[in-house]
Amino acid sequence: MTRQVTSTVSKPSIKTIKLLFGALLLWGLLLAAGVSLFHYDVERQDMVLQFRPLGGVIVLGCVLAFLGFWGLLLWHRRRRTG
Repeated sequence: MTRQVTSTVSKPSIKTIKLLFGALLLWGLLLAAGVSLFHYDVERQDMVLQFRPLGGVIVLGCVLAFLGFWGLLLWHRRRRTG
């Protein structure tokens, strides 16, 4: 005896996906700015304001790679399903 399982989940709208992408991009920008501007000094046991761009570039690169890969998967799914 086999049962068919039907999905009741609706596809998200393009507007919702764009809003989510924008929110994640904003979060990534804020996180990258924080990583670039602040770091923890072990000797002083305190946060130090010092511009170090490499950490921010790495964080922003990871966020952009994630969003790019996700966008590529969404594009592929939309192209495949028509």
